[in-house]
Amino acid sequence: MDVLGEWGRGAVSLGRRPRSSPGGPVPGAAAVAAALLCAPLLTACTGDGGQKLSRAETARLTAIADAYLQLRADAVTATARDAHPLPRPARLTPAFDRRTADDLGQLTKTGREVQRLDGGYGRAQVDTVAQTATRRGDTVTLKAMENAKLHPPADQADAPVEEYAVSHILTFTRTASGDWLLDGDRPEECNGLAPVTQVCGGPA
Repeated sequence: MDVLGEWGRGAVSLGRRPRSSPGGPVPGAAAVAAALLCAPLLTACTGDGGQKLSRAETARLTAIADAYLQLRADAVTATARDAHPLPRPARLTPAFDRRTADDLGQLTKTGREVQRLDGGYGRAQVDTVAQTATRRGDTVTLKAMENAKLHPPADQADAPVEEYAVSHILTFTRTASGDWLLDGDRPEECNGLAPVTQVCGGPA
């Protein structure tokens, strides 16, 4: 089976950038309630009652997301996969940890198959850029863009670098101790042109 599908070497997948929710003024008593809710937290409110995270909080959650997405990209590369076992995912809820472990197993198989077909990938470089981060109670929804490059192996230096951009909606949940754990990831690019780092057809 051709694991590449329509996704060829050197192709670029441009993920759809998520649209921000249309925030607006909250009329009457709702506006007062929203102001009282947000003021103690020094955060701004969105039009639907959520709270926009501060830059520092957003940066912390983006770092968790970036490490998770980097690990997924590493799974299809020979350098990370063959030099040493892939590390266990960090700062994930137990349920999402299990799902991610299953995905990493599939991605490792895909990486080996691509390597058998045309040499595969040497290393991955991921840069995760936050777009919006909204908190509702103990849940945060982070919309972010994954910009990635899959470099060819060292012995194929003339091969093209494969680049892709995928928009993600990631959810975090707060534990009893106050830590934030990644609890879900919904990529918005899962079709015939999805990059090899996506496992399509699984649970949302």
